[in-house]
Amino acid sequence: MLWDNQDRYGAVTRTLHWGIAALMAWQFGGMLSESLLGDEAPLAVALTANHT
Repeated sequence: MLWDNQDRYGAVTRTLHWGIAALMAWQFGGMLSESLLGDEAPLAVALTANHT
């Protein structure tokens, strides 16, 4: 089932939903790691390297 119907959301909607949720978790994880560990911590650098 690719598209939405009255009984259930389709694969496209679910993929977009969980993709956005994963991207938000990535962003908040990067912000939190910078706040707690500092800007130079390896985890903070890994999470924020493509966003800086």
